[in-house]
Amino acid sequence: MGLAASDVVPFTQARANLSEWADQAKAGAEKIITKNGESYVTLIESSVPVVPVILLTGAYSMRQTYPL
Repeated sequence: MGLAASDVVPFTQARANLSEWADQAKAGAEKIITKNGESYVTLIESSVPVVPVILLTGAYSMRQTYPL
């Protein structure tokens, strides 16, 4: 699938539309997010299954997700 100009977006715009674009990525679209005018990250669908893990250390707890 080719990229359109609307698939390259600034970070501030991505923050406001992340839920919508995540749905588009899940459907196969790709979004390139820029920061300070340069490519920063790409939003794509992930087919890698993950399992949530909760780590408890002292008074702190940390929830992380790891690929299977």
